[in-house]
Amino acid sequence: MASDGGTAEIDYEIYIAAAPERIWAALTDASVSRLWFFGRRIESDWGAGSALCYRMPNGGIEASGRITEIDAPRLVRFNLSPVREGPDAMSSAVSFEITDCGGMCRLAFSEVHAAPVSGRRIVAARRVWPVILSGLKTLLETGRQAEIDIARLFDDEA
Repeated sequence: MASDGGTAEIDYEIYIAAAPERIWAALTDASVSRLWFFGRRIESDWGAGSALCYRMPNGGIEASGRITEIDAPRLVRFNLSPVREGPDAMSSAVSFEITDCGGMCRLAFSEVHAAPVSGRRIVAARRVWPVILSGLKTLLETGRQAEIDIARLFDDEA
């Protein structure tokens, strides 16, 4: 599929009925991230310049990078590069920003690729990130892990 013709960006916002500190803890605690991120653990010591990785349920590393900016419990930005190779294995800049809105918080997610990315990759990312972050919202608001069949999101591509 053709590129989108420029810098590919995925932006998504979700509102969560939780304090900024609870959202931050869910984003930065690897044992909690696995509950909303399809078994993946986001691992880091969460300092400026620290290494970060997405660890798969089987223990393998899916992507790795470095934290470029951090202001707990409000903002984290990091560069991320997938371990796999191929045309869609492109590095990105990722950010999570939490804004307290009084009783709820806005969680803004951004993923920016410095080079054109295939349309198929962008469509997939724009479809999956809202589901991932909805799983975070469900966990924080109900205490239960969302039961999401991620494969069903792509049934129309078969």
